[in-house]
Amino acid sequence: MSSRQHAVDHRESCPESFAFFLGFLIIAYGPNQKNDAGLREYVDRMLSRASAAGFAHADILTTMIANGENDSPRVRHLATVLGEAIGDSEMIASIKDFADKRKAGTV
Repeated sequence: MSSRQHAVDHRESCPESFAFFLGFLIIAYGPNQKNDAGLREYVDRMLSRASAAGFAHADILTTMIANGENDSPRVRHLATVLGEAIGDSEMIASIKDFADKRKAGTV
């Protein structure tokens, strides 16, 4: 792996926000996924943000979730690293923004 793949800015973190986002990932990419274009678009946008911040394992994480490996330690670890790449305040703000838009019926 290149040094860029490991260049993640480990900011102060809040595991609860990562757990919420992991739930969104499971709903959007899991084997029993629902056809929810708004949620999938939100999740893809967050995966792109994490990738831009140095998280290089979005494809592995989504593949593992699609294969039903939701409870594996590796999935939990990758979801935590993804959240650290995004940062706690941005993760919480994005979850709140998505929830507000969902309530308003715009996603």
